[in-house]
Amino acid sequence: MTRFSYYASPEGFRTVRSDLFTSVTGLPAWGRMIVMILALPGIALIGLSLVALAASIATLLLLTVPAYVLLRRLAAWLGSVRGANQEQGKGGSVVHRPARRVEATVID
Repeated sequence: MTRFSYYASPEGFRTVRSDLFTSVTGLPAWGRMIVMILALPGIALIGLSLVALAASIATLLLLTVPAYVLLRRLAAWLGSVRGANQEQGKGGSVVHRPARRVEATVID
């Protein structure tokens, strides 16, 4: 139970952090070199994952942006070809038809 209260206080965390820093910097030069060599594969994997993320985003944009531009132009061209019977509204295209005359009689 004392271990949890030790880590729960901010002073305890600072002490643990400084102990870890002191233990790494307190190593001899050859010990620090071994720790660095053992850390290199992890550092390389982090770098490669960032490169893979950038490549996947570039591929996504390379494939989708031209298709998006083409479809926007095609939709604009089709909208102008269909004529003035259509108007763009919030819900999509709205077709206007001529009004029909309706006769009604109101009975009180």
